[in-house]
Amino acid sequence: MHKTKMYSKQGDCFQQPNACWFKLKSYRVILHVFLLSTIGSVTVAATTGNQDPCPQLIPDTLKQLGPDALLGAIKQEMGNDNLLLECYIKRYQDLYFSSDTNKYNYFNTRLSIYLYTGRYEEARSFLKAFKSFAEGAKSRAYLGRYWFAEANYHLMANQLDSAEITYRKAATLFEEEGDTRRLYLVYGNLSTVYLNGKKYDAAYQYLQLSQKLIQAHEGLISEEKEAIVLNNIGVTYLRRGLYEQGDSIFQEAGKLALSVDADYPFLLSLLNRMEVAAKKGQWEETISLKAEADAYIFKYKSVYSWYAAPIVKAYMGLNNYARAKDMIDSLGYQEQQQGLPHSITYYTLQARYHLELEDGGAVLSFAEQALDRSDLTLDDRIDLFRYKIKAHLLLKEPTQAQVEMKTLEGLYERLQKEKQKRRQEEMAAIYELESHKAARERAEKFAKAMRERATLLERNRIYLATALLSAIGGLIVLFFLFRSNRKRALQAKIQAEDALKHNEQLDKQLRAQRQNALQSGIGAAQLKNNALEAIERYESNLPLLKRKLSILIHDYSEKSDFVELFLLSYPDFFRALSELAPDLTKTQLRYAILIALGASTVEIASTQGVSEKAVNMARYRLKTKLGLDTDANLERRLRQLLLQ
Repeated sequence: MHKTKMYSKQGDCFQQPNACWFKLKSYRVILHVFLLSTIGSVTVAATTGNQDPCPQLIPDTLKQLGPDALLGAIKQEMGNDNLLLECYIKRYQDLYFSSDTNKYNYFNTRLSIYLYTGRYEEARSFLKAFKSFAEGAKSRAYLGRYWFAEANYHLMANQLDSAEITYRKAATLFEEEGDTRRLYLVYGNLSTVYLNGKKYDAAYQYLQLSQKLIQAHEGLISEEKEAIVLNNIGVTYLRRGLYEQGDSIFQEAGKLALSVDADYPFLLSLLNRMEVAAKKGQWEETISLKAEADAYIFKYKSVYSWYAAPIVKAYMGLNNYARAKDMIDSLGYQEQQQGLPHSITYYTLQARYHLELEDGGAVLSFAEQALDRSDLTLDDRIDLFRYKIKAHLLLKEPTQAQVEMKTLEGLYERLQKEKQKRRQEEMAAIYELESHKAARERAEKFAKAMRERATLLERNRIYLATALLSAIGGLIVLFFLFRSNRKRALQAKIQAEDALKHNEQLDKQLRAQRQNALQSGIGAAQLKNNALEAIERYESNLPLLKRKLSILIHDYSEKSDFVELFLLSYPDFFRALSELAPDLTKTQLRYAILIALGASTVEIASTQGVSEKAVNMARYRLKTKLGLDTDANLERRLRQLLLQ
């Protein structure tokens, strides 16, 4: 019976597991190649001597196109080993072999054609040239791609042990190169290797790795392919008899496939669910799922035997033998239409059907036809011998049944040994995988630590560079500050010298003003003495006395307008003093001017013709109005106002 499902497309059995199964079973694969519409009919001209025939054979339209078009032409002609194919290959090598990328595309294209047309000997030979190129290429990435190609060869040729070894070599190189996309393909194809080898735990582990890569790298694969991955994970549960878990995953895969309108993975989920229902004896559920699958099955006829097997079982479970026979006949017809020999599934279904009808002769006939095949698995042989034993019993041939029973016992012993060996190999594979995962985790931790260290060093370099730039900036700032301070110091020195000169001039001016004020005060005292003298002298002659006093006052007014002249010279002093004490009298203003000019109490009293007590009283009143408490503060304050 049909046991595992693999799909093969351009070297990737993992992505479409079912069609690859047919290749592994040595069934014919229909290869779809890209045809170049630009290539017309070519008339092969006769050539003579050493003349190169290729320029006449290769169409002019193709000569103007690039390497991809030429590879397409090579694909088209690879089924015909003729002179035109040699010309295409020679032209591609002459024009494009200078690039490793173009070389790789050439080797990969030709190898894919060999594999998918079943030309394994040619593929084996061509792999030697591929390896030589990969080992000489500048990038180690091509060596990983070579091992991946060789692993695909072993998988297609059903050499599972060799495929496992070479896929692991490819995985190591892809990990080194960080080629996540191809690493994902390797994990997927390794899961296919283990599915074919019935090592379902190991297959599950690698499918989980694939899932982790999908989750860690958004957009790594399409959602359609992700649905296929889910189906394959479900198959690992199905093969281990975990039907509920498998069915749950198949339903999830179906929902994902429907959400992106992906017919193929949706059909896979339906077929897997049909098999689960048939395993559980849920015949009605199987027929219900068949109704959904009918809309897609004829689009993907390569999986028809997988579709037919659970349906036949369901019909027989429902005792609807006519429908079961129709489905078996439909399977045989579809295989004939595809040019395929009858599958093991077809023969086992026929044997089981006729066994239900108790037609021992027909059972033996179909079982014998199936046993003549070279691609039977041990499980298939056991099923067929069980049918034969039951058929002999139906035909009342106990002796023959005993003979077949001994053969069956031998097959069971072989199966137990094979299962034991398979389990050991599976455990070894899982152990190696766990070791690989542990090593990878250590490598990732080390890489993370190195990245963090590099980040820290980079940050330190940035800090050091920043500090250096700051230091340089600081030096530049200090230089300009020093220069600016020096300039300001020179300016301050000049200003100080100017201020000193100004103060000297001001002191001279103040001394002159003080002298004028004192002289003005002396004049007032002299006026008083002259007036007293005139009164005493001309007391008896009143008219003459008035005239004399008038003359004295006029002379004094002409000579002693000191306050007005001072205020005209120092208007800021008067303005500032008025702001502090707006109600000063002219006499108090005179006293303030004299005090500001530095006149003593004795000098003020003698010049103003008053007593020292009167001067002290005047000082007291000035201090009160200006809010000061001592004579020293009064003199200092008035001096400050004057110097402003």
